[in-house]
This record gives sequence, structure tokens and C-alpha cells, in this order.
Amino acid sequence: MLKYLVIFPFLLLTVQAAGTFSVLEHPNSLLFKGNDRLDSNYIGDVLGASLGLYIDADTKWSGLFIDNPFEFPKGVINVMVEGVKGINLSQKAKTFPLTGGDSIDSLNTISSTVEALNSPTINVDLNRGLDSLLTYTDVLGNLQIPTTAKYVGNLKPETYPEDKLFLQQIAAIKALSNKLSDIQNKPTLINIRLSLKSIIEAHGPKSPAVAEALKLISKTVEDFSEKSNKAYGGQLLFTVTTDDSAEVSSRQKRQTQKANDFKKELNLAEYYKEDYPVIFNIILWFMVVFVFALLAISYVIGTMDPGRDSIIYRMTSTRMKKDN
Repeated sequence: MLKYLVIFPFLLLTVQAAGTFSVLEHPNSLLFKGNDRLDSNYIGDVLGASLGLYIDADTKWSGLFIDNPFEFPKGVINVMVEGVKGINLSQKAKTFPLTGGDSIDSLNTISSTVEALNSPTINVDLNRGLDSLLTYTDVLGNLQIPTTAKYVGNLKPETYPEDKLFLQQIAAIKALSNKLSDIQNKPTLINIRLSLKSIIEAHGPKSPAVAEALKLISKTVEDFSEKSNKAYGGQLLFTVTTDDSAEVSSRQKRQTQKANDFKKELNLAEYYKEDYPVIFNIILWFMVVFVFALLAISYVIGTMDPGRDSIIYRMTSTRMKKDN
């Protein structure tokens, strides 16, 4: 009887889990321990805390330990795979069960927070095409992504547009992993989203095409993590998030229609241009000098002897008329 009581909580966690949160690379200053489940609403808080940002939330998760608060990662990369509960990763990956369906909202929030700090940030949804990644020319420069490539396997890009889009997403991730080593000012946060839902709907959940897509994305993500960690000098936190919740597609449409409302809900500080500190200092010190100059002039006038040589006496005294 005791054996069943012990097994029951683990079965309950498995039923409630909507995905996984896996850590492939992390610096020595961060430690990930235990098997505590993570609420998807707190993914952004975990990534933000890993970067040393102040998190104003009561995140009750015991999986993250900051061993050295003076040496945070130089960057965080998260790859989110929608439509599956998990993917097979190498044994070095530390995986935690993920519950809830707020992964997208939480990741968008931390991306907006880091971007508001004027830090290089990349937040792309490859499900909408490759143009979302090519818009970051100020960070990535000229990124070359092959649109067509020879492929032999169970995926049929000539027949299924879903397979073609997925292979383009894989090519975009490979191009990004090769480009990071050449970037001087590397992004502080990279959040990439792709989905397997369309492939599952087109071929079936247990089809060879889906199994091959899972293997392909696992290999691509692991190669991406190794190359990225070298590009950041070993000071990188690389995570993989999977989400199989049914609310992903509806939440994505709702965010597209109300993007402006989402930004308002973040309660972010106003964005200032690069010349703001210069203008602020000019105005500040001018006002300081002006106030002290005004006080000095007032003091001198207040202590002045109103004699005949004073300009105040000359301007206020009445002149006597002389009779010729």
C-alpha cells in the first residue's frame, strides 16, 4: 500500500505536466538541482534571475541556485518547441517538468524587460516565417539563411508546406549558431520559437516523419548549444522549453491582435534615446549653477550699502531742479 502512495504523486505530476524545461549549458556560477516542477508562468523569472535581474515575484521554485552572485552569464538562449511534451536530449541536460500554459507570455515578458534595458535582444517566432529573424540586422548583421537544400528522408518539403517550413526553421537555427561567433556585441537574450504541431497534424503523431523531425530538432538544438557556449566563452545559459498545451494557438492569435495592449500590461519604463544622458546632465548642472548664482546675486544686493555711488540710489533718487 505504501508503494502505491509513493508512486501516486509522480503519476499526478506526469498528468499535469504540459512540457519540459531543460538546461543544456550553464556557467559554474549557476546550479540546477532537484526535480521540482516549474510553473510555465515563472520561466521568464528564472531566466531573468539567471542574468542577475531583479525579479519582483514570489517564484516558489527550488531548481535554481546562484552559487556566485558576482559572475552571471553573459547571455541566455532559449529554444521553445511547441506541440510536444518533450524531446530527447543528451544525458548532460537537466530536465524539469513544466506545468501550465503560460510559457509564451512569460518568455515575451522577459524579452521585453531585457530589451527595455537597451541590451541586445532577439525574440523571434519562426512559425511566422524567416522574416522575423532577418529583421534583427542591427544585432546579427547580414545573416545568410539557405531557403532550399537537398534533403532525403521521411519529410517531404516538395509535397507538404509544413515540412518545408520546418526545414527552413532548422536551417535558420543552424545559420544563427554559425553567426554568433562573429558578432562583437552578442545578444544578452535570444528566444526562438518553432512548432511541430503542423507536422503532427499533417502526418500523424506516430508517423515516421514526426519521429524524424524530433530527432532532427534534438540534434540541431544540441549543436546550437555547443557552438553558442563556445561563442560566449562558456558563460552561457542555454535552455530548451517544450509546450504541448492546447492554449498555445489561441494565445498566439490573441497576442497578435493585441500586441499594443500586451506592452502596456508590462508596465515598462519609458525608452530613452542615446543622447538622453547628455541632455540630462546639461540641464541638471545648468540649473545647479543658476540657483547658486541667483543666491549669490541676491546676497550681494541684500548686503549692499545704498550710498550715493550705488546704482540703486541713482535710479531711485529724485533729481533737484536748478533755477538758472
